[in-house]
Amino acid sequence: MMREVCLRKAEEENFVQTIDTSTANSKSTFYSRRLVVGRQPAYTFDVDKEVKNRSLRTLLFLESKGVTATSLLFTSHKLMRVLDLSYMCFQWGKVPTSIGKLIHLRYLSLRDARVIQLPFSMRNLKKLLYLNLDISLGGVYIPNIFNEMRELIFLSFPKGLHDETNLELGNLVKLETLKNFNTKHGRVTDLEGKTRLRSLSFNITDKGYTIKTLSSSLREMRCLESLTIYHYKLYTRTNDDDEEGFVWDFVNLKQLWLEKIYMPSGKRMVCSRDGFPQLHKLEFIGLEEWEEWIVEEGSMPLLHNLKIGYCPKLKELPDGLRFITSLKSLILFEMANEQKKRLSKGGEDYYKVQHIPSVIFYD
Repeated sequence: MMREVCLRKAEEENFVQTIDTSTANSKSTFYSRRLVVGRQPAYTFDVDKEVKNRSLRTLLFLESKGVTATSLLFTSHKLMRVLDLSYMCFQWGKVPTSIGKLIHLRYLSLRDARVIQLPFSMRNLKKLLYLNLDISLGGVYIPNIFNEMRELIFLSFPKGLHDETNLELGNLVKLETLKNFNTKHGRVTDLEGKTRLRSLSFNITDKGYTIKTLSSSLREMRCLESLTIYHYKLYTRTNDDDEEGFVWDFVNLKQLWLEKIYMPSGKRMVCSRDGFPQLHKLEFIGLEEWEEWIVEEGSMPLLHNLKIGYCPKLKELPDGLRFITSLKSLILFEMANEQKKRLSKGGEDYYKVQHIPSVIFYD
């Protein structure tokens, strides 16, 4: 009932207008400050000609593949607060410098846009709260534009950045979500002080960082709920690092994903009693040197999903799995035939997994 009331009130106040693709040939006039463009392949939409309202606050493009934006879009709508240009095309793959005139923007998405270069003028977007740059194209160049974006709460990078990209993120202390961060293009020490982070995914590719550096950069993230570390090799400089290892104590962590990691002190992993009390999902993929896993009783009491794959030296699953009664799903990739037999019904290790409703082996 509340939803229907809100929708009806929105219609009465002309809260938002949509361009209906079923009436593609009509030339409507749009007066609302909020406009949503839904596009199908047969519909031709000229952004510069059809979006004329200079008081526009919100502009969203849904399924806008093939639509091209020019500098006129930004120079004509300087009051915009919300701008979603997902899948948008730009001439020569370059976002026009005029985007820097949208100084009132709070929300900007270029997700999967056809972009290979962002302008330095984006440093003017100091009021941004949400910035999605999850662009699928490789080699995207981003200038060092983040020093003044101190209000950012959400930031997602492209998965592939240009080699000359060098970013400073130390001032972004209000971040709650940071995705696809890569130490090749920024310092892992820039993560320090980001105590509000709830979701973090990053790739360490720089040989200059040690286990101690990583642990120091992450240890203050008490709010962290999701952590993904992938495709890197962590190098140590001293024997002390090898012996000391590292300890993670994220009491609010709900999802942990480690992929293709090599750590000279990573042969043995211990999940201690009362450790990871909120963890729901755990994935280990491609840990080539991992040999032993110990799970103490009382560890990970809320774990629902566990996935382990391509860990060739892991000798066996821990005895402590039988204590995690919350487990609903166990997925194992590339397990040796001998291990499969031991974990199968009637095998000597079957007691470790017999309480799990779904156990799946993949080759």
